[in-house]
Amino acid sequence: MENGEKFSFKDHKYLFELYAEHHDHVVVEKAAQMGITSWAFIMSIYHCINTFSLGTIYFFPTKTDVMDFSRGRITPFIKYNKHIKILDDDDVDNVGLKRVGKSLIYFRGMQTDIGLKSVPSDQNVYDEIDEANPQAKDMADQRMEHSKFKWQKELSNPTIENYGIDRSFQESDMRYWAIKCGHCNAWNILELEFPNCLLRKKDGTVIRVCKKCRKEISLDGKAQWVAKKPSNKDKRGYHMSQLFSKYVSPKKILDAYEEVSTTALYKQETFYRLCLGMAFTSGQNKLVKEDMLNLPRADMSINIHDYAFMGVDQGNKLHSVIIKELKDGHTGLMDIIVKTDFNDIDKIMQDNKCLRLVIDAMPETREAKRLAERHPGRVFLCYYNDNMKGNYKWTDDTENKNWLVSVNRTDSLDASGSVIKEKKLIINKSINDSLVEEFAEQCCNLARKKEEALDGSQRYVYIKTGPDHWRHAFNYSKIAATDFVESADVDMETIASAFDKAPELVSAQFDG
Repeated sequence: MENGEKFSFKDHKYLFELYAEHHDHVVVEKAAQMGITSWAFIMSIYHCINTFSLGTIYFFPTKTDVMDFSRGRITPFIKYNKHIKILDDDDVDNVGLKRVGKSLIYFRGMQTDIGLKSVPSDQNVYDEIDEANPQAKDMADQRMEHSKFKWQKELSNPTIENYGIDRSFQESDMRYWAIKCGHCNAWNILELEFPNCLLRKKDGTVIRVCKKCRKEISLDGKAQWVAKKPSNKDKRGYHMSQLFSKYVSPKKILDAYEEVSTTALYKQETFYRLCLGMAFTSGQNKLVKEDMLNLPRADMSINIHDYAFMGVDQGNKLHSVIIKELKDGHTGLMDIIVKTDFNDIDKIMQDNKCLRLVIDAMPETREAKRLAERHPGRVFLCYYNDNMKGNYKWTDDTENKNWLVSVNRTDSLDASGSVIKEKKLIINKSINDSLVEEFAEQCCNLARKKEEALDGSQRYVYIKTGPDHWRHAFNYSKIAATDFVESADVDMETIASAFDKAPELVSAQFDG
């Protein structure tokens, strides 16, 4: 029983297979209120009684989540299921620890390292994993190093495509709940047919309909889990949608969908994630590849009166982006170049008349510093600082050979991303089409996500969903072009000498 009500599979047919599931790694990408948290907790109790010796660690994003779950879900469960011995004679009863038989269930938050250490486990359960830091999960996984089981359960409402629970689900065998039509025998996966799986009748009522014959589908008919990628054996994945819940009316779902389709984008994200159990990122929180590939192209060059700015992202290779600032707030993407040797950067700067270059400070900090020393006052090492507020902070310290710039990561990515969203980026026709496509794809591999800090405050951060070198290189190039004269003590004579020009030519371009 849960909260005084007896549980039955009659109205939860889709849960029967999960309660019989013994795979060592189960992933559930879910809509809200589908009974999955109860399943994960109950199965943890079962295996602590019958299977595990080291026990289970049940992880939540925050300590507050742990307290809410313990008081709101565990305490009532103990009250209404007295036949299950949750506490031993020592009366171990606190929000972070419950004794079950000879084993233990620990409840931990994932915001701090303390919650991720200290105790071993046979199984880790990650509830709402999308709200936690991915690095925290890697650390938590180490708690199972001495277990012969090493079981995992991941469950969460999805957020961003190809991130967190959505990525893990795509790596699984991807099971969907298929319902057989009682009229034509066609199998239907409702969330993959949405919104065409719902039909509003003349009297205003809404029914679930078959994709083939368009007649009403009954949730009491034949249904089964079907794997989309049966060859993926390492993870068992289940997709949960309110479309096949008896407790959510199809009319409520369709009404909500029609409402959010004409309202704020964040409401669309909430609908898809919590109602359909599908990852969804609106255009305001992520760049769209198709839009980027439709950006204007033009023949552009850097002539005698032009100067460019450059951004370099470090990795296994050096991704370099060269831009030129144009009229009316437009930016010209002059070239994108991949190299492996830091010495190649000097020639790129010279060939493209780069007034300033910004490069990320890590991982090769020494090489980046040597590059800056070869071009004093023109090359700056960038440090992202999520706690920084206000304008970029430039350090131009020739005496100590320190040329640094600190920026708020989210703010800077917002600023450079707005150039693309507002279609103010013009791409040079001379850039190879395949490189442009790669540039566009990597620029779309960052998405904004709301994050809760330890003090309860919320902020947006950018989450990586794939290779993103070009996105950061472009960001660094835009940082390099920001407030050029005001932000640093620019030695026009040194720069002009590098380009074999008179200092007044350099100064004149940026004075007006």
